[in-house]
Amino acid sequence: MTAKALQDAPEQATPFRQREQLSGRALTIICITWSLFQLWIAADFPFYLSELTGLKLVFNGQEARQIHLAFGLGLGLLAYPAIHQLHPAIDRVIKYLLVAVGVSACLYLFLFKLDIANRAGLPNRFDLFFSLAGIACVAVAVYRSLGLPLLVVAGVFLLYVLFGDADYVPDAMRWKGASVNKASWHFWMQTEGVFGVALGVSTSMIFLFVLFGALLESSGAGNYFIKLSFAALGHLRGGPAKAAVAA
Repeated sequence: MTAKALQDAPEQATPFRQREQLSGRALTIICITWSLFQLWIAADFPFYLSELTGLKLVFNGQEARQIHLAFGLGLGLLAYPAIHQLHPAIDRVIKYLLVAVGVSACLYLFLFKLDIANRAGLPNRFDLFFSLAGIACVAVAVYRSLGLPLLVVAGVFLLYVLFGDADYVPDAMRWKGASVNKASWHFWMQTEGVFGVALGVSTSMIFLFVLFGALLESSGAGNYFIKLSFAALGHLRGGPAKAAVAA
């Protein structure tokens, strides 16, 4: 069969295509649910509803970051192939396994936050396991979505944390270093690592800007504002610059 015939042939509902459609529907559900969650934590309505019902409908900053990252890992790990040039069935199993581990590592902090706080810096083996698993899933998601350079930069700093006392480290930069358990616990269980300021800004501001920008772009409102600005200011001196600022 020629390439032209293959292009003109009707799409058949093969098992592979059905599984790909299932992954596509899962991605759609994740995106919609994530957007609704972000709108929920940004609105004032949950506070009033929580007072009326007596239910816990408001999330604090750390809880919102944990759920936010769980959605992000689920989307990032599911949207890209686990390993290129791998059998689709094996690739799909690896993707779902990574999603399950990454989401579980985030929800572990959310579900057992009181127990973690009561241990007061004495992590048990479950804390260390989910810390290592969560950091590994974040690294995989970064590599698959953004590429190798950013992962290499982050890896250099991680190596500095682990091997800061090595002889080849300059004296001005040398420190006593940290064990894998201590570093992973600090990065995952505390607010100075993965769940730090950057993730907080993404949770409270960046996602909403991206969401509303995408809505404006898809609805055509963004193009309308640009045309309106050029219609109002385009005839003036420096009109394009003024129109760009107004838009």
